[in-house]
Amino acid sequence: MSSKGLKHKVKETKQIVKGICRVCGCTDDQKCWDGCDWTDRNHTLCSRCEKMPKAEQERHREWSINHLSERLAQYQGQVDDLKQRLDVLKQS
Repeated sequence: MSSKGLKHKVKETKQIVKGICRVCGCTDDQKCWDGCDWTDRNHTLCSRCEKMPKAEQERHREWSINHLSERLAQYQGQVDDLKQRLDVLKQS
């Protein structure tokens, strides 16, 4: 049988990391704005996100991805500025 005729279904795998909520990305150090606690023993789902219906979890996850991406870009700009200032001082 030729491999051309086979359809392979690839399951998307999400990285699960202990101490980071898999829906919103909160952590012990950066909890949800209104507070939250872990609801599972692996610390991968916070109490705020657990209460949300599945569809709302997906919308909240997308919002969190966009929000964290924006914050990362902001911090990257600050890091680049600090590197440039440090380089100037080292060359003086």
